[in-house]
Amino acid sequence: MTAVRKKDYDTVARLINQDYAADMAVNVNYQEPKTGYSALHYAVMDKNTKLVNLLVKNYADVKAQDANKQNPLHLVCISGNPEIFRSLLGACYSANEGIDIHKKTPLEYAKQYNHKELIDFLRNTTNMLYSIEKFTLQSALADEKKRG
Repeated sequence: MTAVRKKDYDTVARLINQDYAADMAVNVNYQEPKTGYSALHYAVMDKNTKLVNLLVKNYADVKAQDANKQNPLHLVCISGNPEIFRSLLGACYSANEGIDIHKKTPLEYAKQYNHKELIDFLRNTTNMLYSIEKFTLQSALADEKKRG
């Protein structure tokens, strides 16, 4: 956690790559007891794309909630970083459904802070996923009809 807060990419990468049986192994999903912040929360707040990508690649929990029930996607929708937003959404699309203690989703924060690029990206992604789901369902129904 300290290495993330110091923005020390090399140390974070080295610690993540330690053998889990070793004494120096780290849990990328450790959350501070009082704040609930994980390393990913800190990397997002620092707008550190390189660290965010490293953590996500190493299975950091994009849905991890802090003390305010905000996941990292909430935080990026407040700050408005499109690159980090795409990275988090790509790692866990369902993180956009999280609701914090203020009863807000990440998208509601993007709207509140007028981050048009994030809003448009999420809408387009949602429409694309809906189209794929609809196509898959139609294909399954057609196959079932053929089988009689």
